[in-house]
Amino acid sequence: MPRQWPASITKRTPHTRIVAGDGFTGLFLPNLDAIMAGTSMKIIIALVLTMFATAAISGQSDSKRAKISAEIRKVMDDQSSAWNRGDIEGFMKGYWRSENLVFISGDNVTRGWQPTLDRYKKSYDTRDKMGTLNFSDLELTVLSKDAAVVLGSWELKREKDNPKGKFTLTFRKLKEGWRIVMDHTS
Repeated sequence: MPRQWPASITKRTPHTRIVAGDGFTGLFLPNLDAIMAGTSMKIIIALVLTMFATAAISGQSDSKRAKISAEIRKVMDDQSSAWNRGDIEGFMKGYWRSENLVFISGDNVTRGWQPTLDRYKKSYDTRDKMGTLNFSDLELTVLSKDAAVVLGSWELKREKDNPKGKFTLTFRKLKEGWRIVMDHTS
């Protein structure tokens, strides 16, 4: 036999309180008939369309983030390939060619593309010192359509040792493509 609800529940009110026979008081549930009676169908359609538009924009943002991530990863792959060929200038193509480039290593701050190149050439003046570079544990965060940050690990495999550490790279999308504008390596 269907449950008989008190007359107070069947009234057309915005919210209905359900009380079970054992005295348990339930939640206030919206009485959709009462709510819908004062709501225009145009508003409902607008809300549904807004939900679909939001989902479409979100999907588009995911595809843009994936594209940006792939472009930045290519810059880093090109850098490690150049390094592993012994081509420091090719490696430096991933950096912003500007006097405003910032490179931080240990307690040293180097400003500018040319001083950074000179620092690399001084520190890695032989192919043996360069070793084989590998990037790993990359975490890429897209901040906007023209800015991203990469956190990761680096390692040099050399005959006598294997130095390694962490880095944080700030990338910006410039007219020549994605470039590192700040490198903090430890």
